[in-house]
Amino acid sequence: MGNTVREQLSEDLDVYPLTFEPEMTWGKCFEKEANDTMKVKAVWFEGDCVKCAMCVEEASTAFCFEESVGPKIKDGANLASCSEGIRQAANVCPTQRIKYHLLPPAVTGG
Repeated sequence: MGNTVREQLSEDLDVYPLTFEPEMTWGKCFEKEANDTMKVKAVWFEGDCVKCAMCVEEASTAFCFEESVGPKIKDGANLASCSEGIRQAANVCPTQRIKYHLLPPAVTGG
């Protein structure tokens, strides 16, 4: 038997079922905006460092650099006040070894 027009179109095109979840779509729109207002709670390093010191250039109030070790978190650094620099340092790190956790402004009082 011959295919119907609908069956023929389905064979010719990649057709996926349409699902719409308004909560997820709405949340994605403001995800970057929310991350921009969130404060850094914790910072750590994972993996190998190439010792380029770009992270220290971006967040000198949060990080210091030691030739033998590489970047370190400064003693007594206020991570919440250095949040923007820490995020920028993580973005420019060529090895992507800077990791951090965020807290929303309601929790940090910001």
